[in-house]
Amino acid sequence: MSTPAQGVLWKARVVVGLRWLGTLGLGAYLLTRSDLGAASAIVSEVAPRWIVLAVVLYFADRCAGSAKWMLLLSVTGRGIPFWTALSIYLQSSFLGAALPATVGADLVRARMAQPYAGNFTNSLSAVIVERLAGVIALVLSAAIGLAMFAPISSWRLVRSPALWVAAGTASLIAAAWLISRFQRKGTLASSNLLAGRVTRFANGLKSRLVEYRGHGNVVAIVLAIALGQQYLFTLINWLLAVALGLDVRLITMLWVWPIVMMAIRLPISVLGFGVREVLLMKFIGSAGVSDAGAVTLGLASGLLDILFIMAGGGLLLFSHGRRREGHLR
Repeated sequence: MSTPAQGVLWKARVVVGLRWLGTLGLGAYLLTRSDLGAASAIVSEVAPRWIVLAVVLYFADRCAGSAKWMLLLSVTGRGIPFWTALSIYLQSSFLGAALPATVGADLVRARMAQPYAGNFTNSLSAVIVERLAGVIALVLSAAIGLAMFAPISSWRLVRSPALWVAAGTASLIAAAWLISRFQRKGTLASSNLLAGRVTRFANGLKSRLVEYRGHGNVVAIVLAIALGQQYLFTLINWLLAVALGLDVRLITMLWVWPIVMMAIRLPISVLGFGVREVLLMKFIGSAGVSDAGAVTLGLASGLLDILFIMAGGGLLLFSHGRRREGHLR
């Protein structure tokens, strides 16, 4: 008889397997649509100065994310040094990249910050509010982009309010189904003792989240930073397009990129590879960019993500080495 933990592990493996299958399938589709020779020619003409600027701005984005987290942790009465927050932010991104969903990185980040937050409830509540602010900012940037910058004739379906309402309704139905399923089967607790611990933890987390209502100024600042990050990330990827010599207007990226960012969060590929490129072919292809150019831009964006994920892996190894040296001494 399998335990709840074994069931969760099996489901996680299934999700990871499906993401790899999705990535391979989308990759095969892209190979049939892309001109590798044209893509190679685009890469050979890349302008390094724009790549460097994009990397610098990406680092600024990571710093902004760490600043949000520090502000939210201050509500709990605890503090964390900026460089420590940034290091944990990068390391958790590396560890979360191997997990089935983006929520994995959030849980890792909360666990790593626990010594600075006082307890896991404090750190997890800050991470949850930060994530919610990011989701709200992403939806806002997408709505603003679609309303102000998307061509009406080409993207009526994407701009349709009915589509957004249907997507939101489907999400609520799915969430309600999952909650009822957990409650019905009791998968959140395998014993009365564990159920009691889960209940106490959930109540503590709820009370901690409620405390943020009394710190509306902090939450507002965090939301403003999150919205700024969305536009910064759009600028970063537009700079990548400029570096590749692609004729893409910034005004086009202001509505295209938020949609791409929403899509790559779906658990159907690894780090968004395949999904990102297919959508760019569809969206910026209508603006005159070749399929090879769109795919190259998507891959460049994904490689930039990997660069900072690997930087987090390097920090993780470095910090682990220092802890080992400290134990040996």
